Amino acid sequence: MNKISLVKKWIFSILVILYAIISLLWCYIISSNFVYNLSEIQRRGPSITIIGGADLPTWSFIMGGILGCACSVLFVLLSLTTVFLFTISILKKQTNRKLNILLCIFLVLTLIIYMLIPAQTYVVSLYALVRKLSFLKYIQFIYIIISLIIILTNILFAIKRSNKTQ
Repeated sequence: MNKISLVKKWIFSILVILYAIISLLWCYIISSNFVYNLSEIQRRGPSITIIGGADLPTWSFIMGGILGCACSVLFVLLSLTTVFLFTISILKKQTNRKLNILLCIFLVLTLIIYMLIPAQTYVVSLYALVRKLSFLKYIQFIYIIISLIIILTNILFAIKRSNKTQ
């Protein structure tokens, strides 16, 4: 391994470790409020209606709770899987193209699901944690930026490898 590829490997490893820490922190935040969200869906029930023309807002309120729970579960599962695959990828000496493509797909899906989660599903847990640790104010932006950087580096490494093989 030459020095440039060793530096790239170290930078990628540091980004993956940061991504893993922040992802696990988000999994904690989202899953700590998950029981409350499930009880809210059960409490609201499917038969809530309001007299007049407010049926659409009520329906969107109920669906927001269901969407929040479904996206929360998907986010936690995809995030843990992505962290596991990234850990495997930095421990391996060489990664194959299939693993890089799978990681890019999982990262994109995780990022999309993360953005679909309504803020009301995790804001109380996030606020409680931010009150304890003041540096967590910017965790949303850090998570999105690191995810995008990792996606771009994966794509660039895949393009570079494909150019070398041709």
